[in-house]
Amino acid sequence: MKNKKGVSNVVSVVLIILVALVAVSILSVFIYNFAKSPGLSPQLTCFELDSARPIKITDVCHNQDSEELEVSLVRIGDNLEFENIYFLSTNEGETERWCCGGDCDECQILNKGSKKYYLDASGLGREKLDKIVLTGFDCSLDERKIENC
Repeated sequence: MKNKKGVSNVVSVVLIILVALVAVSILSVFIYNFAKSPGLSPQLTCFELDSARPIKITDVCHNQDSEELEVSLVRIGDNLEFENIYFLSTNEGETERWCCGGDCDECQILNKGSKKYYLDASGLGREKLDKIVLTGFDCSLDERKIENC
């Protein structure tokens, strides 16, 4: 008679290898889906956002009478869902941030295909400011030197 114990050992090793392959496959699917989640992988890279320029600063100036910063934006048609955009104003290495969108109450993000005028009464519009930078998705969208109105 033949030794049947040797055959059962081979079958058990093959089954263990198959179970390990299935486990690795399932784990790789979960890791792939997790890595593709919006929090870890933005809709567009900063290079693509810079090329597309979905939101542009059309005008920015410091109103000397009211001491406010006046900013005009235009948003061309895009399919991006901005949660927030930020205005960063700089002066000699000092940066101040002004929020627009869901995480802040100061203003709302302009709709697709529209123009919007923003008036900052919070004190960012001081005379000393050099420029304003518009950011979204942690990328610079546009930058403009601040002039007097």
